[in-house]
Amino acid sequence: TDTFTAENGYDATFVTAPTADKQLEAAKGFITEGVKYILVSAAETTGWDEVLQEAKDNGIGVFLFDRMIDCDPSLYTAAVVSDMAEEGKTAVAWLESQNLDEYKILHIQGQLGCDAQLGRSGALADKIAADDKWTLVREGTGGDSWDPEEARKIAQAAIDAGEKFNIVYAENDGMEA
Repeated sequence: TDTFTAENGYDATFVTAPTADKQLEAAKGFITEGVKYILVSAAETTGWDEVLQEAKDNGIGVFLFDRMIDCDPSLYTAAVVSDMAEEGKTAVAWLESQNLDEYKILHIQGQLGCDAQLGRSGALADKIAADDKWTLVREGTGGDSWDPEEARKIAQAAIDAGEKFNIVYAENDGMEA
């Protein structure tokens, strides 16, 4: 944010909108204002087609960052995103390398429906389906907060229920505490 300052010739507006409906609302507002560019880290992978088409029709460049959107690539200018499915595969491969006798997993997901959650959860779900040594003990979401406290609530619920786990698979950086 130090780059996009008035001193550097930018008139930038930032909106923190952690849910898809709020993000879409903000994007529509930017289109109405006639901005030159919209940068999006999408809360959900779907539902963006109409807004992105409107931006394109109005000559507004759209840049995706951090997370992909499931849409026609012609609707955005560029995407600078992580490969969330590969991140999930890397995490599962690392867990496999631990050579445990059993994998009893407490799965704490991120914001459901976003590119990060879908990619990171996909590899784990595939492994659990393919290997009897891998068991999903409990699954929950920290929602859009990525807050360690939300992750703790899911873990505490499993502990209180007497569920035994030896792996915590948390999908967001802020959940590691």
